[in-house]
Amino acid sequence: MNISQQYEEQQNSERIDTQFQKQSQNLFKRQFSQNQLNNTWKLNGFNIIIIVLKFIQAITKQTFTTSFKLLNRQFFKLLKDNTSDYNYYLHRGYFKQVKAQSFLIKFDQKVNFLQYYRRNYLKRIMQFILLEPDDTIIIIWNIYLLCVVTINVFYVSLRLSFVEIVEMDWVLKDFIFEQLPSYSFLLEIIIKFNTCIYSKGVLIKNRKRLIKRYLKREFLIDLVLIIPFFIGRQFSFIYLDLVIILKVFQISKLTNSLFNRLELTQEQTTVFELIKLIFFILLCAHFSACIWHKLGVWGDWGDKNTVTWLIKEQLYNSMWVDRYVVSFYWSIVTMTTIGYGDIIPVNLTERLFCIIMTLISTATFAYSVNSIGQIFQDMSKQSVQFKTNMNSLNKFLKNQKVSASLQTKFRRYFEYFWSKPSQEVIQFQEQIPQQLKDQMIVDINIKLLKQLDLFKQFSNSLLNTLCLKFKEIQLQPDEYLFKSNQRAEKLYILVNGKIDLRVIVNKKKRILEKLKTPCLVGQLNFILNTEYKYEAIATKNTKVLAIDREHLIENIKQNQIDYETFKNFEEDIRIQKQYGKISITCSICKKSKHFVLDCPLLFGGISRTKVLYQLRHNLPQYRNFTLRNNEDRRISTKKHHFLVMESRSAILRELKNVNIIYNLELQVAIKQQQQYDEKISNNLSNQFTKQIPNIPTSVNCISHESLRNIQNHNTVQDHGLTQNQEWPTEEVSQVGILNY
Repeated sequence: MNISQQYEEQQNSERIDTQFQKQSQNLFKRQFSQNQLNNTWKLNGFNIIIIVLKFIQAITKQTFTTSFKLLNRQFFKLLKDNTSDYNYYLHRGYFKQVKAQSFLIKFDQKVNFLQYYRRNYLKRIMQFILLEPDDTIIIIWNIYLLCVVTINVFYVSLRLSFVEIVEMDWVLKDFIFEQLPSYSFLLEIIIKFNTCIYSKGVLIKNRKRLIKRYLKREFLIDLVLIIPFFIGRQFSFIYLDLVIILKVFQISKLTNSLFNRLELTQEQTTVFELIKLIFFILLCAHFSACIWHKLGVWGDWGDKNTVTWLIKEQLYNSMWVDRYVVSFYWSIVTMTTIGYGDIIPVNLTERLFCIIMTLISTATFAYSVNSIGQIFQDMSKQSVQFKTNMNSLNKFLKNQKVSASLQTKFRRYFEYFWSKPSQEVIQFQEQIPQQLKDQMIVDINIKLLKQLDLFKQFSNSLLNTLCLKFKEIQLQPDEYLFKSNQRAEKLYILVNGKIDLRVIVNKKKRILEKLKTPCLVGQLNFILNTEYKYEAIATKNTKVLAIDREHLIENIKQNQIDYETFKNFEEDIRIQKQYGKISITCSICKKSKHFVLDCPLLFGGISRTKVLYQLRHNLPQYRNFTLRNNEDRRISTKKHHFLVMESRSAILRELKNVNIIYNLELQVAIKQQQQYDEKISNNLSNQFTKQIPNIPTSVNCISHESLRNIQNHNTVQDHGLTQNQEWPTEEVSQVGILNY
């Protein structure tokens, strides 16, 4: 049993020795390769860097230096590199096709300064919160402004006609009628600059666009109304306050905006219109009463000594309230064509005004009162229908418990949708028979297809068939037609509206191209059957025609000539890259051999022809004779050999120490075994001496012989180890002599 254990331990030790030798060899190889790499960089590091720099220079010089003069403003706009400015290269003559004028340099410097000021200062101001038209603050402001404008329209006309009102000392009179309107009109301009608007049913939050729109449409009108108003208040020239009467049109606008937010039935709508009508009649009567009283004070063409209706009625020195009530009474009686005759014009000026007043009031009152019934409804039929639709929409959204913000979006969209006159045409088309409808679709679409280069080469029969296969798509502003990384399964035709192609450059979206009608959208990806690398988004209400790939190819296959034409056309696009046949040109280099996203001026690229030429071109390689110093190589070999032998001797020394410990443990175990065997043999000999006297002797002989064999085996093993240990020391000494 002890012999088998010794044999297994010996095999395990041999296995450990082989594994240790392999690990030492692998470690030596790694150190040797690392030393070679370090020596290579120490000797040829500078040459390696030069070669890499030459390679970089060859790549960058290949396309950029020869084509830099072909770059345009679109290239720098798409690149959006802050370190490169198009104007910098333009003014220094890098681009020969554009010559910068001398005065443009100064202008460009001013523009750059303004841009710097805008980027650093104005952007902070522009980041304030914008107000939406449906916010509670705007609604409250509109109600307040409606009250201020209405009160001041009545007050200014009264003050011009009745001078006593100016001299009266009321509590808060100056604040309510003098200061409050001035500050309110200024604040109105500021609010308009910071209020979003709805354009075609879509909320616009772009501050630049809002400011531009307000400056173009309403700012001049507000400025013309405010400046004379302030001048009249500062210099006490009260007749300049007449410009406030133009604010009457704003009253109607504010009233309609508030009315559209109410959920009214048709009867309530009629009552509201009646209230508006009564207010309009009273306002006209008020203006005419003020003018009639002013004529009574002014006299006949400014002659105050003449007799006027105030003198005749003995009201000249009465209270201004009494005079106003009498003037308003005359105005109402005249407008309603009743004419009691108790108050009549006296001089020529009053009679002329009565004639004009009668003509205007007759037409106004007749339209306002007698048209309340069927005539008024017929004239405002579209408005009533629109308001009815809006009320139905509001009730539907309320019953469905839609959120307030989403209700506003629905309401604004349908305001624009129902206000379009084309809705009557859509309802009319629903009543057309299918055959006539198909003829109308073919007649409309075939004119569009013949304008596109892709469909010009097909026969008329195929075009007539394809016209019925196209499906109409309506896009709202900021709605995607398709997105990037999407498979091109449909061919799109832009009929009307606007679509922008956008691409992500430097993690920011850039406008690649603005499409104009009529044109194809995504035609290159459709023909090549690839994914879009850009996205198409509508910037306004847009109409697009679309056809599936399967439907298009199925219809083309029905005619062999058209199918062959399509295949030849597809090969020209796919292989020859003749993109001009599908109206595609690069917006940077103006070439039709590639798309703008594949332009080498923008994204770089290696010339395929030049690379193939360099690979196929053979260059003779001449060998140079060099003398090598073999003595140094021999010495270095001996050094490496010495290091190997030294490491080997260290390993063997470690193995010898392990074997010595093992032999000592083995000798202790043998002695213990001998003592144990002797004890057992003595006991057995005492018991069986009489019966079998020879057995203990044989057992002892066997045990002694087995111990002798084990000792002989250990001595042989120790002798082999000593020989193995002595052999490398001799070699080390020999190497040491050679090295010396």
